[in-house]
Amino acid sequence: MSFIRWFVWGTALAIFISQFIFIFRRDPAKRRLAMRFAVLIAIGLAVTALTNISKLHLLWWVPLGLFINLVFLVADINRKTAKFAERLMKENKEKG
Repeated sequence: MSFIRWFVWGTALAIFISQFIFIFRRDPAKRRLAMRFAVLIAIGLAVTALTNISKLHLLWWVPLGLFINLVFLVADINRKTAKFAERLMKENKEKG
């Protein structure tokens, strides 16, 4: 069982490192998503490494980070769609 716990922790660490590297990309929207996910995973890694909380708890921290990013991604898409619709309405108003 100890091997499984450390395997889960090591996998979460690999996910954190991949997201940390992704923070330095050019696209600010993707950078924010990666930063949010990396911070959540870092907190989970620190909590499970420094306390008696089981490392298997990281099995729900990773999906939680993905869900939080999904919520922010949908909100960002909705905001961009609203701006696009507003611009189209303004252009149609100027033409007609």
